[in-house]
Amino acid sequence: VKVDTTDDSRILVTGGRDGVVKIWSCGQLEREAAVSSSHTFSVSRSSDGNRQQLRAMRTVRNSKAVAIGTETGEVLLYKVERGGASASQACRFSGDALAKQASLPSSVMCIEQFDNELESLVMFTQEHGAVHGWDVR
Repeated sequence: VKVDTTDDSRILVTGGRDGVVKIWSCGQLEREAAVSSSHTFSVSRSSDGNRQQLRAMRTVRNSKAVAIGTETGEVLLYKVERGGASASQACRFSGDALAKQASLPSSVMCIEQFDNELESLVMFTQEHGAVHGWDVR
């Protein structure tokens, strides 16, 4: 299970290995004893039509988005909208093509963000050791 919050701490995002991502309103968590998620969605299916497993997750600062790394080496960026009431896939970054040709494992292992005044990079590593950077400005 992966857990992260947005930079303003208003939205909590949880994700399970089954590819299900839930968005929670932190304000609702403070007020109510029994809480349900504001929005639930499943990670997009892989190119062969199978449901992808979530391997890594990170909210993206200053963008109301969440980056999700999958077992197939893709990172999917979902925009969180209307205070967590919905999320839609904004873009997809596919990992190392050379690893796929060599049949190396390519699961995303870790996602981090490096954000400053000049750039906003989502960095991720894959199981076989590749490191990728993705400018999400």
